[in-house]
Amino acid sequence: MSTARPRKKRSPIFYGWWIVGSLFLTNFAVEATAIFSFAVFLKPMSEDLNISRGLISWVLAGRRLATGLASLLVGRLIDRYGSRALITAAAGLAGMALIGLGWVQNAWQFLVLFVLVGLSGITMPGNLLTSVPVQKWFVRQRGRATSFVTAGFGIGGMTFVIVHQQLIDAFGWRAAWVASGIFVIALVVPITWFVIKRQPEDVGLRPDGDPPPEDAPAAEPGAPRAAQAADDEVSWTERQALRTVRLWQILAAYVLISFAMGGLQVHRFAFWEDRGYDRSLIASSFSLDAGFFFVGILSAGFLVERFHVRFVGAYAMLIAVGGIAATILLDAPWVLFVSAIALGIGQGTNAVVQVHIWPTYFGRAHIGAIRGYIVPGIVIAQALGAPFAGAVFDATGAYVIAFWTAAVMVALAARPTSPPPTRPGPPFTLTPSPTRPEASRRAHTPSPL
Repeated sequence: MSTARPRKKRSPIFYGWWIVGSLFLTNFAVEATAIFSFAVFLKPMSEDLNISRGLISWVLAGRRLATGLASLLVGRLIDRYGSRALITAAAGLAGMALIGLGWVQNAWQFLVLFVLVGLSGITMPGNLLTSVPVQKWFVRQRGRATSFVTAGFGIGGMTFVIVHQQLIDAFGWRAAWVASGIFVIALVVPITWFVIKRQPEDVGLRPDGDPPPEDAPAAEPGAPRAAQAADDEVSWTERQALRTVRLWQILAAYVLISFAMGGLQVHRFAFWEDRGYDRSLIASSFSLDAGFFFVGILSAGFLVERFHVRFVGAYAMLIAVGGIAATILLDAPWVLFVSAIALGIGQGTNAVVQVHIWPTYFGRAHIGAIRGYIVPGIVIAQALGAPFAGAVFDATGAYVIAFWTAAVMVALAARPTSPPPTRPGPPFTLTPSPTRPEASRRAHTPSPL
């Protein structure tokens, strides 16, 4: 008589897609912190609190710098414990800080509360809290899963540009912040707590919903790596990854991009307003920007599964350069919308590429720790971009120099970066952690997608 246990019936829907859905809603709600729509707060807050645009840009920079600081610790915590408790706490902290913004009276209070929002670690596209779980749960379908999660930022940005503008017009900027804080807490906390889990192995599953190894069909000869089992993925440790030239080349490219776009995102609304355009018209173009950000995200998810991620990234940057150039050179109402489309597609595509490129090159087992080292540099660059543009405006009375600098930086970053070498470098003697069972175990990297 056989004593074999009956196998547990597999759910028709892979649990990883429930993770994707909850993270999509989280990213949507996080846009209420004005990641994309801060530009609509810039001028009314500057005038009401009597703060220059340069100084208020430094306040935003403080939030981003705090996010970078938090990332140093967050990445390792996600690898070990998962994102559930971290996202719940982050949403609570960010929401309470936003509510507090309704009562600020001066710049230092504004700075302290924005730093708290930044320390939550959840208020930026590509943040570790909502991107690393996707990288843990998916390998073959990582591109589309990443795009669906990141799409929350696109739809949220498209929504909150209009919502924040209407709230400011109807009730003032203080009420807009209070309502946003309540919304973040009410939506994110319960969804995250009941849905998020660390990685598929913790609940007896495998990435992409693949069957157990004994049930998995053998890969056909010559099949692309992306179509083979997740077990074939190579995972580098953070020490091995940090010793590659490719990692630093990719980081340098994203430092340039982040500095450039950090200034452009914050000051573009004021740039068009200074040209004499109505705030409602500008807000409508920003909504279109966010809508095509969403289009760029969805298309990128499938592009990175068909073309190597480095070429998709180059395509995104070249489109963004066109949008910046149109903004500077052309002065007409239709240009607001054309440049918004170009910038939306470019930034949306890049939002997926920036998340997808790291596990593509270095695997998923230690991706939280690896990106924990990378994200601070990117966030610091993004943080400094807005004060630079504000300082240029304060000194010259215009944004032209700052925006041309942004265009050049993005163009320089568009050069594709080839994959890392075929070996992770000198061997390390590592004892696999019980909480990280996928520790690096091969001496070669995957071929390009």
